[in-house]
Amino acid sequence: MARLFAWWWRKFGTVRRVCARAPETGGDRLLVAGRLALAEALALTADLRRPIYFLAHARPASAGRLARWLGALRLRVVEQDAAQALGERVLMLRQKGWLVCLCADGLADHDVEKIVRRTRSNVIPLAALPHTRLALTRNFRHFSCQGCDLTVGVCYGAEIKTMDFTATRLRRDLLEVSSRVVESHPALKKHLAEAAVRGLKRKLFRAVAVDTYVRGKKFSGGILLTLAWLLAEKLAAMTDQPRVGVVMPPGVGAMVANLACVLGGRTPVNLNFTMGRRANEGCIKQTGLDFIITSELVVKRMADFPWTARRFDVVAWLLALPKTAILQRWLKVILSPAPWILEDLAVPPKGDNAEAGILFTSGSAGDPKGVPLSHRNILTNIAQIKAVLPNNFIPSVLGCLPTFHSFGFTVTLWWPMVGGPRVVTCVSPLETGKVIETVEKYRLALMITTPTLLRNYLKKAAPENLASLRLIVTGAEKLPIPLGREFEDKLRVPVCEGYGMTEGTPVIAANLPDWTRVENGLMAPRARVIGSVGRPLPGIAIRVIQPETEEELPINQTGILLYRGGNIFNGYLDQPAETAQVLRDGWYVSGDVGRVDEHGFLYIEGRLSRFSKIGGEMVPHGVIERHLLEELRATMDEEFNVVVTGASDEKKGEVLVLLTNRELSRETVRQTLTRRDVPNLWFPRVIRLVPALPIMSNGKVDLRMCQQLAAEAVRAMAGA
Repeated sequence: MARLFAWWWRKFGTVRRVCARAPETGGDRLLVAGRLALAEALALTADLRRPIYFLAHARPASAGRLARWLGALRLRVVEQDAAQALGERVLMLRQKGWLVCLCADGLADHDVEKIVRRTRSNVIPLAALPHTRLALTRNFRHFSCQGCDLTVGVCYGAEIKTMDFTATRLRRDLLEVSSRVVESHPALKKHLAEAAVRGLKRKLFRAVAVDTYVRGKKFSGGILLTLAWLLAEKLAAMTDQPRVGVVMPPGVGAMVANLACVLGGRTPVNLNFTMGRRANEGCIKQTGLDFIITSELVVKRMADFPWTARRFDVVAWLLALPKTAILQRWLKVILSPAPWILEDLAVPPKGDNAEAGILFTSGSAGDPKGVPLSHRNILTNIAQIKAVLPNNFIPSVLGCLPTFHSFGFTVTLWWPMVGGPRVVTCVSPLETGKVIETVEKYRLALMITTPTLLRNYLKKAAPENLASLRLIVTGAEKLPIPLGREFEDKLRVPVCEGYGMTEGTPVIAANLPDWTRVENGLMAPRARVIGSVGRPLPGIAIRVIQPETEEELPINQTGILLYRGGNIFNGYLDQPAETAQVLRDGWYVSGDVGRVDEHGFLYIEGRLSRFSKIGGEMVPHGVIERHLLEELRATMDEEFNVVVTGASDEKKGEVLVLLTNRELSRETVRQTLTRRDVPNLWFPRVIRLVPALPIMSNGKVDLRMCQQLAAEAVRAMAGA
């Protein structure tokens, strides 16, 4: 029966190899994949033209039961003593002439090593992905290729000889083949406007966005598409420039403005109006903007913003739109199939690597740099997010992050419009009371915030206020372990640390509550490890290099992290030198220092810029901060916070400076770090008391300002 199904697949289906050729499968070779679904397993059997026996430790989806019952797929799930049982079964099956494929999801590195050593296997890593779905989720249908497409993309990695085998190398190679097969998916070549039109058409009469600024008015997919279509036509009459600035708080106005730009073939440039006049003048000059979409209320509140000579009040325009014009266009949206709408808007069939939006880095550690995000970048990251958080788990999300923030741009603006959860918008994440009220009133399931802002919710919220939340994801800065535990103990909401950057569109990795693994049909793997930032999202590959020599290291050793995937940007705007420093052969050199553990969880130990070289040793600022906060916060008040940074010193080269908003003596710092077994070399030599640590609008600590304060403290000490 298995041969019959393989013949049928070869007859009517297609296997598209991403790699150069199929591997040799004879002898003592063992195929290893992460996790395979039914179509992927059958495609592999057809491609390699021999029966394959699949072994797994994680329970597969129920879709495979019919195939097993028909005998089309040989599969055994081993639940007890995984390494020993799987190793013995590999040997037995090999004696019977089977080619064995091990699904390693749920197995730790040491378990895989035991199996390979026990069976003396040469290992071939592989990944497969059908074109009928993207990034491991079945709940994102409009991303799929249209029609009955039986194509499966397959990527085989280089064979790893038994004598050269290490589990860390296998984990690295599995991430890389998975990244390559996801990158090759044809859906990622589509235009963001097409994904948005199809996503909004699926929710013609259902709420896609709720704007609390206009008294909680609901906007369906049909209304959002109608307004954006009308605005796209208005923009075409007002400007012929390829880029349009957007200066709007989170809300439906910002969503309509960004969507209208993309529908009209223009690139929205969401400007960070909190960065100051000088920084924004540089951003406007970089992008060549001469036209900005905003509202007069925003203009009045930001008199110092460097407005262009031409600007458009989108709120006034929306309020003045004739109801008959809205009704006529709404009927056209309702009655027209998506292809007709796309044809009327002249949306290109492909977006791929063309820019779909421009954001700017935060400027916390230097001048803001323009980051063009392509259609491929945004579609890939949305699909990756959707893979781990499908709509049936997360039906609604709080949208309080500004659209100039990468999380606000991708996660709470585009994700809802291309088929994700309903978004409820709040003007500012700093309005703690309003945010808590919004979560409670609209029964939201997901909130994305920073540890700094999390402390505000901890002080003001009660468990019943946040009872609807299934998940809080924190980012932008390291989540202190005591803060996360205190929040969960008091408010009973899982707090999961995530990780990303603007150049990654932005999400790279995230911890998840345990229920996400259980409800996805997996029994063994943990979804969260406290202290890590979670597993990389599907389709993201990771490498680690030594900071000084740039020699590649095993990914379980600490070094500079490199990332590759469809969500990684293509380079900074008009800055080839800066781009060459961070993009090398498709790999993004993040500047973050970290490692990957044996279960695939990513640990971030700080940015390379947040290390000081003291006495020839790299000293991590973040580790010192964590020790001080964990030891002293219990004896201080909840507002206590510290930042460690380096400053130049004429005599000593570089010294560590501790900035604190509470009185701390050098003796207290010394005793605290001594209890934590911190080397004397790591002790801050200068302590400066500040009224409050400088915080940016997105909740991040302003490291650039901290460095200025530290330099002033060192100069003052030298002068004394």
